[in-house]
Amino acid sequence: MATNSAMRRASRTLLRLLAALGLGVVALGTAVPASADGGAWPKYLHDNGGSGFAADSALTAATAARLKVTPGWPVQLGATISTQPVLADGLIYVGAWDGYEYALTPSGAIAWKRFVGITTKGKACQYPIGIAGTAAVADAAVNGSTRSVLYVGGGGNADANGKTFSGGSAQLFALDARSGDVLWHTALGSSPDHFIWSSPAVYRGSVYIGVSAFADCPLIQGQLVQLNASTGQVQHTADMVPSGCIGASIWGSPTIDEATGTVFVATGNPEPCSMFGPQVGTTIRPKRAAATAVLALLGLLLAGFAWPRPSIRGIFWGGVGLALIGVAATSLLVVGPHIEQPLPYTQAVVKLSASDLRVLGHWQIPAAESVFDSDFGSTPTLFRGTVTPGGVARELVGVANKNGIYYVLPGPWPGRPTANRDRR
Repeated sequence: MATNSAMRRASRTLLRLLAALGLGVVALGTAVPASADGGAWPKYLHDNGGSGFAADSALTAATAARLKVTPGWPVQLGATISTQPVLADGLIYVGAWDGYEYALTPSGAIAWKRFVGITTKGKACQYPIGIAGTAAVADAAVNGSTRSVLYVGGGGNADANGKTFSGGSAQLFALDARSGDVLWHTALGSSPDHFIWSSPAVYRGSVYIGVSAFADCPLIQGQLVQLNASTGQVQHTADMVPSGCIGASIWGSPTIDEATGTVFVATGNPEPCSMFGPQVGTTIRPKRAAATAVLALLGLLLAGFAWPRPSIRGIFWGGVGLALIGVAATSLLVVGPHIEQPLPYTQAVVKLSASDLRVLGHWQIPAAESVFDSDFGSTPTLFRGTVTPGGVARELVGVANKNGIYYVLPGPWPGRPTANRDRR
């Protein structure tokens, strides 16, 4: 996952973005609609397809040159910012590493703020982080009434003062977008190992969110979770690696093709997992292997002792059985860690059904292009285009890997990259 220096660069970039938002707040403030459905920028990358684009007649090449900082901006929040500002309901929403989700007015005043948690494991692993993923705003029927709801990842194992506690969890929160009141929150994994770097996507009454490790120390079982947008009840979970294995965190955000009802996610690096199960491990454990070898030797000794004595032939067969069990167990402990099971959804783009999270297809980066910590740490983008000059336009999926390559895949699945990979 991202290093601390990378996150600091991201925070500086987002601080500049928030300051730039202050430059254009006069032009945008009156254009922000009252409802979340028509929000100017209601989620990360604007829409479920991840276009990162919104038409605005008030901002042009000509008017951009005349933008000025308005009174009340830029706004200094309580900590580092790695989220993207969201515009909806006439408010500007942004989360920070102090664990607060902030709602700002176009004038730069804080309309409300809500603490949703901080996760920490000490500086040896990762600095304390509150909200790392951008919120999503959408209308939903909660507690008997339709309202504008803000969905954001939070939870953790530290309070607002930084004091740690046990029993915490990574959670998805649903807040009233106008007041900041907590409508519901759902635990998605124990803290501090689990963390929500992902930003939610809302589609047909469900919220989709990726679950990842805090910072690869340790890795966890990566998952995509579908929850009821009204109640927070978990509807379906897609495991990116088998139960007992770890890896394939979803660091980025789910992208939804609303035309086909499918979800795309990009996953992180794997941890080798034995074909014989996680109990065997991925490295030889000398003490366990020695113990089972002693068991095999004891069985052979019993069998040798009983063989010339027909009256205790049962002990002979017991010794033989004990020896066979010991040999089998020793072989498993010595050889098993080197027989890894395939993990096709790690370092991959995975396509799932939005209705039940069935995997419909996947594409995994070639081993030759994998580097150390070769995560997909970004979010897939859906677009229509050609892959060769003068070619036929088609539906495409694009996403960047930490190996420095941007991959373009066909919308139909499965498939191989349709264009030359672009390395920058």
